[in-house]
Amino acid sequence: MIRIPIQNLVDDLQQFSLFASGQHALDDRRENADRFVNFAEFQKETGDRQKLCVVRSVLGHQQRSGLPVFSAFDTIGGKNPTANEKLINAMMQDSYRPFGNAECLDVFTHYAALEYLKTKKPKVLYISYGETDEWAHHGYYRSYLDAAHLVDKWIKEIWTFVQSDPQYKNKTAIFITTDHGRGDINKEEWRDHGSGIADAYQIWFAAMGSDIPSSGEQKNNVQLFQDQFAQTIAKLLGVTYKASHPISPEIKSVLKK
Repeated sequence: MIRIPIQNLVDDLQQFSLFASGQHALDDRRENADRFVNFAEFQKETGDRQKLCVVRSVLGHQQRSGLPVFSAFDTIGGKNPTANEKLINAMMQDSYRPFGNAECLDVFTHYAALEYLKTKKPKVLYISYGETDEWAHHGYYRSYLDAAHLVDKWIKEIWTFVQSDPQYKNKTAIFITTDHGRGDINKEEWRDHGSGIADAYQIWFAAMGSDIPSSGEQKNNVQLFQDQFAQTIAKLLGVTYKASHPISPEIKSVLKK
């Protein structure tokens, strides 16, 4: 994985027109839990908001973008849910809530997103898993590792599905990253992140797809920045991201020459 220091706290959010987060991406302040970065620029390219979807564990809002957004304990499926969506909704509403009403367990986020992928066939699907962050904040390292292993398993499940579906096979990219790091220099601060935590600005990303070179874990010493993700994702989608503010260049090593 490549570790990428965050370059600019404000521009990072502005650059993520293809990304969404219900919580401020760069600190712990819960009063920012309704901050939503939308897909407005990509909507101009596709012309179809219903082909873009956000499924996430943490409570968020969709009013700014008009995109389908399913957050925390929102029911899925609308007025005509599938049998699987009805089951997911019922189990989610009756589930254990270790993080209160603001965040559901990742298992419900994952299977809600997977069902949406299979039945609605969106062009872009953003999934936000949250348990690694929550268990780390609580200091439960065993649960933190378990949550990470589950997400790893689920990414394989998503990839297996897209490679078995004619609409997606060999035409789909998966881009995986995190919105922040954790304390690393001082190991006692591993639970936390934010501007006051040393080295928490370091993050990582991984990308896979038929148009992405398979080069494994990167060993070369290269400086990359989070604000390059927007143009990189846009290029994977076959478009060029344009906005009124400066746009950082794509990460060329992710794209086939």
